[in-house]
Amino acid sequence: MSWKLAAISLALVWRNIGAAVLVSLVPAAAALVLSLGIFAALGVRPGMLTFALAFGGWSGRVAAALALAAVVVILAAAWAAVGWHRFVLRGEQPGIVPRLDARLVGDYALRSTVISVVLLVLLFPVSAMGMQMLAMVGLGGLALARLALAFAMTALMAFLWLRLALILPGLVLGHRVSVAESWAATGTRTEEVLGASSILVGLDLVLSSLLDIAPLGVWPGLLLRLALVWVMTLAGAGLLSLIYRDLIEGRRLR
Repeated sequence: MSWKLAAISLALVWRNIGAAVLVSLVPAAAALVLSLGIFAALGVRPGMLTFALAFGGWSGRVAAALALAAVVVILAAAWAAVGWHRFVLRGEQPGIVPRLDARLVGDYALRSTVISVVLLVLLFPVSAMGMQMLAMVGLGGLALARLALAFAMTALMAFLWLRLALILPGLVLGHRVSVAESWAATGTRTEEVLGASSILVGLDLVLSSLLDIAPLGVWPGLLLRLALVWVMTLAGAGLLSLIYRDLIEGRRLR
């Protein structure tokens, strides 16, 4: 069942590529334009940003610009996710400009971010222990150990996030689901949720690693990375929709 959930989540994007593009294109373009506007308004040039990311030495302007741009990107991702939930769960076809309910998108972004931040805080001790274990690994196995730790931590984060996040498609559809109800419902399918999320995380890490070693130019590599992030983000939203449909609406996959 885990493989089926993961496969359907990916197939939803592939088989409905037109709808996937429509729910994503305008939000992504809006995020890009607004982010560039933020950098320009605060006087942050590309060289300043590159230097800060590579060597540290963050100025107040750079930090403020990145923080505001992050908020814009989160809101744009929430806008796209809301449209994808509507498409997967209700068959609502997106227009060239996806339907925008600013309050709904804001609530979705806020709740999704809160869940993520809470999990990051809770998992920080586990991550710190993992880093200490890496320090004891010899140089020969360091790369593999890092990859294994990245997989374990990301898969755990994704699993716990899915267990809490049924509140999000419920919010989109106007059906209130509490965090406790989400946790209880997904508790009946723990192995399936863990398996499906681990498959998607593993696939993402493998493809990302292949892009790291592939002899690609700067722009082809960047475009392929963005495409991978886009597909896996929609697949994750699709997986959440499928779990919601199964456990909350009672529509089992056949």
